[in-house]
Amino acid sequence: MKKDIVKKMYRFGEWYMFNKEYDKALKSFQQVIKIDLAYNINKDLTALDQIRKCYNGLKSAGPVKANEEAQADDDLAGGLKRGFYGLPILYYQIKSSCIDDYIRDEKFADRRVGKRIEKHLKKHGKKETAKYFFLQAAGDIDKLCARWDTSRKASNRAILKKVIELDPDILESYTIIAKNYFKSRLYDRTLFYLYKLKLRNPKYYKTNQLSDLEFKVKNLMRKEVYKHDFLPDKQENMKKIRDCKENRLKNSESATCLKQKLFRRKKQNGRKRI
Repeated sequence: MKKDIVKKMYRFGEWYMFNKEYDKALKSFQQVIKIDLAYNINKDLTALDQIRKCYNGLKSAGPVKANEEAQADDDLAGGLKRGFYGLPILYYQIKSSCIDDYIRDEKFADRRVGKRIEKHLKKHGKKETAKYFFLQAAGDIDKLCARWDTSRKASNRAILKKVIELDPDILESYTIIAKNYFKSRLYDRTLFYLYKLKLRNPKYYKTNQLSDLEFKVKNLMRKEVYKHDFLPDKQENMKKIRDCKENRLKNSESATCLKQKLFRRKKQNGRKRI
């Protein structure tokens, strides 16, 4: 009985320690996300002015009906509910949807549309998370691709970070979509963040499930600069990177030596023939 109790206590202690480390890592990760979010919010606010200019440029074509107004209001709210990063996407949605008819009146666009977007940003943009946006967009692969193509790289990266923070399993299930439709660099980054998360996560801490990701992320690990400390074993990773660099240098030196030797032999052979 005593042995069983001791084992249970030991397991609980292990579990508690892993969770403690995981919580610490999450806190540091959240701080970085806050910095990135602030940066993207400023970017999107500047995009608001561009959208307003687009509205001002559209010419009037008759009065706006009450039904169309309500429908457009819902569309705008829906677009901004998907995440604060919806502003670059919203511009393309407005062009291609029924909102075109809604915005044609110049006076109406000047007075109300800009304010309406600001209201929706205050209500929905800051409260709703990128998880909701990602899950809605992932319903249709074609829609997902269209939205991600039109949006910026910075906003994509921010959404990925936010999704990973909320639920890592979601991103794991969509890595296939990322591989097929996103740019290769963005896909590499998703793997890099997943790799970091798996190192921290107690589920994967003792298992050997990192082999596939490690192989794919080796090149990124060489190039990536560690601005923020997420990893618990950062020093070991830095040693690995240094070793890789040293090996590369050695290989390059040996290759140059071989080339020189071959060149000399060719020269000597040429002289003998003459």
